[in-house]
Amino acid sequence: MSYLVIEPHLYELLEHAEAERFQLLIAGGLGIYLKRRWVARETADNGRRNLFDEIPDARATDDIDAFLGMEIFLREPTDGVVRLRAMLKRLGYEPFEKARYFQFLKERDGGGKVKVDLHARLPRDGETNHIKIAPPRLGRSGHSAFRTLHAWATPEAFAIDEQVQELNLSLTTNAGPLAATVRIPHPFVSLCMKIKAALDRERTPPAERLPRDDKHAFDVYLLMSMLDEPEFAQVQQLASQFVHDLAASELPDGVRELFADPGRPGCATIRREMKRTSRLEPDLDRFCPLLGELFGGTSAL
Repeated sequence: MSYLVIEPHLYELLEHAEAERFQLLIAGGLGIYLKRRWVARETADNGRRNLFDEIPDARATDDIDAFLGMEIFLREPTDGVVRLRAMLKRLGYEPFEKARYFQFLKERDGGGKVKVDLHARLPRDGETNHIKIAPPRLGRSGHSAFRTLHAWATPEAFAIDEQVQELNLSLTTNAGPLAATVRIPHPFVSLCMKIKAALDRERTPPAERLPRDDKHAFDVYLLMSMLDEPEFAQVQQLASQFVHDLAASELPDGVRELFADPGRPGCATIRREMKRTSRLEPDLDRFCPLLGELFGGTSAL
């Protein structure tokens, strides 16, 4: 896969964030796209063995979904949200008026815009001091600090800090070579977020559904198809570790509702999306029991 036009902007963002001691995790469609490209390279060059023989291509994206560490909001504002906002401004990002102050836009070279969408998990015990939550927003308490910068509170990202994966990526652009270490969530975390998004989509009345939301069920399939056996075992371990987390409690029912067998509505969405975007047929007879094993407790391997 070729690189995306937003990737130079991603590498620039990560370089400046590292210099400022801000650790960003790249999630969403971009994180999945980068993982897909890394898996293809590892499979070709190093013999990586994935659970699925055929893996569909990831969709392209123009957004950077970045998860902020909770410590950014626990620092004094001048060392946390104020400094992060100043860094974004130096890079040319301004608040998106319809989603202040967790989405930021900048003009992209050659036309178009790059959007940075900030997210955060909910605070845990011992982290609630100085944190303000005004659903769906989370930020540093205090009127001025909260209105400087905050994040989209994401309950289903409860395990975002666990077993973070690092991808060493490089690309060659017209301006020369670029390289970066991109931190992405563990597949367990991405699966939790995508299952929740797919569940929200399928439970939305058909007349109110947006076509772009079909991507969520497809991404669940893509994430599963990219797993190798060590990652599968890690997902099992994390699912057991967080089984009593409130945000995790609806996932098993959601998996059964959407993906228990190839006739379920989530699987119909996967078939429709793959027919539209890929030459591949989804292997739902393998996908459904494997996902059920991870989130339902039955053995499929």
